[in-house]
Formats: sequence, structure tokens, C-alpha cells
Amino acid sequence: MTWEIFCGIVTLCGFGITVGTLVARLAAVIARLNASVTEFSAAIASLKKENAGDHRAMQETLNGHERRITILEEHDERH
Repeated sequence: MTWEIFCGIVTLCGFGITVGTLVARLAAVIARLNASVTEFSAAIASLKKENAGDHRAMQETLNGHERRITILEEHDERH
């Protein structure tokens, strides 16, 4: 075996190890990112449920005030 072939094999192995290391790191980062996105999705869904409840409560309060204003306006018109 000549030195050129040996150097070529060593170079290819080094390139393979380098690319393999980068792919492994990238896979780990993508896995963490996927977990984070899943967690954020769950948190957003929870916040949407809370906001829907809060919006219903605010709407009920506003409807009560709207009735009171209507009654006051009718009372003003009579006098």
C-alpha cells in the first residue's frame, strides 16, 4: 500500500468523523428544540384556556354595566 492511499483513507476517516460529530450535535439540538416547542405549545394552550375564561367573566361584567347604563339613560330621558 502506498502512502497516497494511506493518506487518502486517513483523510476520508477524519472527514467522516467530523461530519458524524456535526450530525450528532445537530440531532441533539433538534431534539431539544422539539421538546421546547412542545412545552411552549402546551403552555400556550393553557394560557388560551385561562384567557377564554377571563374574557367570559369580563364580558359578563360589561353586560351588567351596559344594562345599568341603559337603565340610567332611560331614567334621564324620563326627567
